[in-house]
Amino acid sequence: MKRIVSGSKAASPSGGNRNDGFAGFWVFAGANAGVGSWRTGLLGETNGNSALSVVKENPYILIELVDGFGFRRVDDIALKTGTSKDAPGRIRAGILYALQKASEDGHTCLPFDDFEDAAIRLLTLDSDESLDLLAEMISDLIAEERLTRFTGEDGGTYIALSGLFQMETYLARVFEAWGM
Repeated sequence: MKRIVSGSKAASPSGGNRNDGFAGFWVFAGANAGVGSWRTGLLGETNGNSALSVVKENPYILIELVDGFGFRRVDDIALKTGTSKDAPGRIRAGILYALQKASEDGHTCLPFDDFEDAAIRLLTLDSDESLDLLAEMISDLIAEERLTRFTGEDGGTYIALSGLFQMETYLARVFEAWGM
């Protein structure tokens, strides 16, 4: 699916050549989920008939596809439209959001236990099954190289967004080479 960015132009959802797939998507995302018509127009036009089924299956894909859609906004929409709080897409998006939020607060990584507690609180996970799914999603994101789990100099286990981890590791090598 193609990413939609702010400033892109789309025809009005009430005009132009719209097919049944797009009309269904607009009804779902626009009228029922609080998504602006210009964004639904862009998503439908760039992704075609598959947009409705993809968003219905995993509304959290909007975070990656639509500029300006963050976890909190999409989570509110998804939960209001019937997504389970232990849906795999929700847990995956929540994991990434927890680490992105930490990075906005100045942290390039978190102690693993602190991160896990933050993710559980954010996602309000309380069943053994949902905690198992959290562990599975973390493992999947590590395997996909979206997250990096490592042992720090203090012997503790840490987790980071892979991009930030790679950037920090590179900068540490540069500073070391400069004698800093």
